[in-house]
Amino acid sequence: MKQKVQLIFLAISLMFANLVSAQKNIEVPFYTKGPLMYVNVELGGEYCTFLFDTGASNSIISIEFAKRLGINLDKETHVRSFGGVQNAYDIVIPELKLGAYTRQNVKAMAIPNVTSGQGDYVGVIGAEFLKNMVLNIDYERGVMTFGSKVKVDKNKSVKIPMIFGGGLPLIDVRLLDHKQHYILGKMIVDTGADAYLLFNSDAEKKYGYAESFNQKFEDVTFSPAGQFRTILGRTSGFGMGTIEVEGVPMKVISPNEHTPDMRNDVLGFIGNKLLSRYHITFDGINNLLYLTPNSIANAPTYANLVGFRFMANRDRNFVLMQIVENGTADKAGLINGDVITMIDGRKASQTNIDEFLSLFSTIGNEIEITYSRNQKVLKTTMVVNDIL
Repeated sequence: MKQKVQLIFLAISLMFANLVSAQKNIEVPFYTKGPLMYVNVELGGEYCTFLFDTGASNSIISIEFAKRLGINLDKETHVRSFGGVQNAYDIVIPELKLGAYTRQNVKAMAIPNVTSGQGDYVGVIGAEFLKNMVLNIDYERGVMTFGSKVKVDKNKSVKIPMIFGGGLPLIDVRLLDHKQHYILGKMIVDTGADAYLLFNSDAEKKYGYAESFNQKFEDVTFSPAGQFRTILGRTSGFGMGTIEVEGVPMKVISPNEHTPDMRNDVLGFIGNKLLSRYHITFDGINNLLYLTPNSIANAPTYANLVGFRFMANRDRNFVLMQIVENGTADKAGLINGDVITMIDGRKASQTNIDEFLSLFSTIGNEIEITYSRNQKVLKTTMVVNDIL
């Protein structure tokens, strides 16, 4: 009898332990590169890096990686994004681990090219991770917390109703146009967008929002599926919930044959440059989004402090291209094709790309540059400024 009671007590204890474990919140570290979020993932016994992208409805890995993991590729389909149409396969990942958080039988897609050369990650964690759970993202600590009862400071947070449209998290927003009229619609909460705001091409055809920009510049935006052209400017006003902000940089997507169709009321995307100014809680159980301002919520917004693109040549020096008028490089007298050989007295070949770009993070920062043009060695000082 005593042994039976002990067994019953043990069973109850195990049930209670499992219940507590199921309710326990799990913290997973992430790191940022530029404005985007990356997580370390264990998949099929391999450790790798994934982009955390709530603007992707499904999680994604490459076809090559899926084959290496022995995943069946028998359900062929197509995926359309801003970079064009790609052949793809619907797959199921048996088990995916983010630190101590484990998800089994993850529905995903396998595509030929995950990054389009824009990163060293091998997969994407999509928005399906937000459903039926609560996820908090703390950009300042570099931690995301998975659970069912993540705490939210409701006195400091803005609560916004959220729906999943096409598998993506959508919230109501308002944009003030050049006629001082509000455009009402929904935007996708997109941690994978390297932007403050993206206005989609269908909405631009309807509203012509780019006319609101006092200054505007042609730009190129990259996505996991490719690249697309945009017009960059600043909004007259933007609101979500009770949050109101002015002069937010926004990229208007230029229409092209690859632009995917969207719901009529979807205006575009809220990107990670804006989202990272808040502690974010996705409540996928109650379909709510909580935004809590963090320490940089009211910091200035910069459209583009670099104002050029570049590539490394065979000598690992930096060749300038696509220099933007009135940008940092343009004002320093640099032109397309100039080759930077020295940066603040250090050889460019000994400076990695991240180190170089970090010099452009602060307005007014001065960078001493030695460069070659038409076989002549020249010097200039780049003073970091915003193009808008």
